[in-house]
Amino acid sequence: MSAGAKSLRPRVALVIGGTAYVLAMAALATWAAWPIYRSAALLLVAAAGTVAGLLLAGAAARWSWKPWLTAAATAGAFLVLGMLLAVPSSFTGRSGALGAVGDVLMGAVTGWKDLVTVQLPIGSYRNLLVPALVVMLVGSVLVAMFAWRSMRAASVSVIVALAMVMFGLGFGASVVSPPMQLGPFTLTAPRESLIGVLSLVFSLAFLAWRMVDARAGALQRAALRGGAQLGQSRSGADARRVLLAGGMVMVAVGVALA
Repeated sequence: MSAGAKSLRPRVALVIGGTAYVLAMAALATWAAWPIYRSAALLLVAAAGTVAGLLLAGAAARWSWKPWLTAAATAGAFLVLGMLLAVPSSFTGRSGALGAVGDVLMGAVTGWKDLVTVQLPIGSYRNLLVPALVVMLVGSVLVAMFAWRSMRAASVSVIVALAMVMFGLGFGASVVSPPMQLGPFTLTAPRESLIGVLSLVFSLAFLAWRMVDARAGALQRAALRGGAQLGQSRSGADARRVLLAGGMVMVAVGVALA
């Protein structure tokens, strides 16, 4: 039982860490998109899309779904959530459920263009919540599935997560938040700057944790196979990695503010 439990620990750790990263980046993506909608409907769509994405990714990992099955399940969840949350007013029209499906599909195709032409905030106007649902649902599925896999796949999850945040910053208001005075310094666009900094810090922290976890797992497997003893140089190497990660965070913060 002990050996089996040890073999499950890395898997559980990856799921917990990856899920935490998904939730953190989904929260930042929702905050970034808030000026577009300024409506509680966005919070509901974001929460439902994120939870559904995590559940779909968990089911795909648990039962080893094929990519086409994961895509089909995600599409089904998108239609259901879209009709219930993103375009609920379509049920009150004459077209009923078929009209609701059409509104959801049209929102997924043309909603992106409409977001840059309508006056903000838009609330739950027409089907313009559909792009937000696409970002939160599909983004959460992809980030979770990649974050729970190898180190190389985890790097892809960071790219997808940052794209989720960029949705709100890219389609948001053309005027940034007013500057904030911090003593002798003036911080331009404080809301957008903070979102960018937190996105980079969370992503770098997640990647650094994955690197440490992967290295610890490799050393443990090597020790079990060859009976090798872990040298005391490990603490020095870990310290250098911590300093390197700290330097990367400082550089990332400077780039984000710039």
